[in-house]
Amino acid sequence: MLNSCADSLDITPEDRQSITNAFDDDDELMGFLISIEGYIQRVIKNDSHQAMGAAADRCDNSGYSNLRDLVPATVTSSFYSDWSPYYDIIYLCNLMLENVHQAEGNISQERIDFYISQAKFCKGWMYFELGRIWGNAIITTSTNNFEPYANSTDYEVIAEAINNMEEAYEMLGSYGELTDNNGELLLSKQYGTKGAAAGLLAHIYAWQGSMAELYNWPGISSSEAYEQSIKWSTKLISGEDSGLYNLAIDIPTMLEQNFSGWEPSTRLMASESILEVQRFYLEDNSVGYISPIIERYVTWPVDYNDGTSTIEGAAVTFKFEASTIQNMYKGEDERKETYFYKVDSMATAGHQFSYPYKVSNGVFRVVSQTTGITRMTGLDCNNIYIRLAGIYLLRAECYAKLGNEANAITDLNTIRNRAKAELYPAEGDADIQYAIFKEREKELLMENGRYYDVLRNNYIDTELPPAFALLSDQDIQDGALYLNIGEAAFTNNTLLKQNIYWYRVQ
Repeated sequence: MLNSCADSLDITPEDRQSITNAFDDDDELMGFLISIEGYIQRVIKNDSHQAMGAAADRCDNSGYSNLRDLVPATVTSSFYSDWSPYYDIIYLCNLMLENVHQAEGNISQERIDFYISQAKFCKGWMYFELGRIWGNAIITTSTNNFEPYANSTDYEVIAEAINNMEEAYEMLGSYGELTDNNGELLLSKQYGTKGAAAGLLAHIYAWQGSMAELYNWPGISSSEAYEQSIKWSTKLISGEDSGLYNLAIDIPTMLEQNFSGWEPSTRLMASESILEVQRFYLEDNSVGYISPIIERYVTWPVDYNDGTSTIEGAAVTFKFEASTIQNMYKGEDERKETYFYKVDSMATAGHQFSYPYKVSNGVFRVVSQTTGITRMTGLDCNNIYIRLAGIYLLRAECYAKLGNEANAITDLNTIRNRAKAELYPAEGDADIQYAIFKEREKELLMENGRYYDVLRNNYIDTELPPAFALLSDQDIQDGALYLNIGEAAFTNNTLLKQNIYWYRVQ
């Protein structure tokens, strides 16, 4: 995967003759799967909601500021609203599922099942993304169907994600067991595994239950969805039938194991990481890496070409006041001085902002052979999509919503205890659900997904930028929390309908 290039795969529906010859053996199928994974590397990065929900005291990027202010011209621009890459992946998954049988007799049934499970895993993952980002999206059928598609409802899209992911789970192997076409272990955690599928199902069911409450989804029991999320979370926490994942003993160890190193070989020790988007750096480190939201916070000292003054200018998108971090991580909480660089001493020295250090090493390339000047082109880590600490807190959230406060507190305190933070109830703690939400914010700070955490807990008025508090209940029901559907999606499709809210405000 490190050398994959999705652009090298040029398949169009008219090429049926060439497509039918592309699935005859293990080498061809593995090459096709690598191409799918290459597309995923480009899709799972910074959807607009990541910027909308990112925790920060200041946002100094005009595009992201406009997103956070819900400026219609920005939110509806093609740059922020194009869903076609997600459907490209779904199309390729369907293509594999429809043609993998051609390899029968050439490879074992076990290998055929491997490719089927990977395609279903990727397909379910993409429908989850579509359902969270755009809501009333499209559910496609076969690759031979070129008729217009109408919108499916948001709850139907999420149900499609669940169906594919549960089918994938039954067929997938555990991390450390999967092999490629040459029998070599697949060490990248971007591939589908039982653990990754369980983690996604825990999130999908938690989302389903929460949105059923927010939008009054018909025929869906929130409590049953939360129970399902707990079930899938427990599979990961217990190690039952999904591989063995463990919390690191302390925060420094967690960072060293999980946020240091991007090569697949480094992921063996990252026992807390469940699902990642794999980076791949070319020899000159100039292109080809994922840009997760955390990069929008990082400056000196990770980038040694910067200085302490860099964060004060407009070059860094998201910033935290030093006092914010001091108030967030109180007492002996290890996350203050590991997620950020010398917060207290830097503040005492007069520095207004904190300096993110959760990923402490960058990847640099030489930009001048004459002078040896370098430029940081990325961070030395993968884009971690799900890790076990987040699963503990997701399970705690679902326990709290079901009224099981004792179990919710146990899971919450497991994470606080690991961080050496005060156990619940501590000074300043509110109700248990909000305490869990804030703990997810503290533990997963600068990682993906805070926007969706806010929506699941319906803290829209208080935990998102001020523009969201101005939305009416009707605005929310009309789709203000989803994205506008990009204009290109309407080409030759008279059945597709635009998001009501964004159609109304444009």
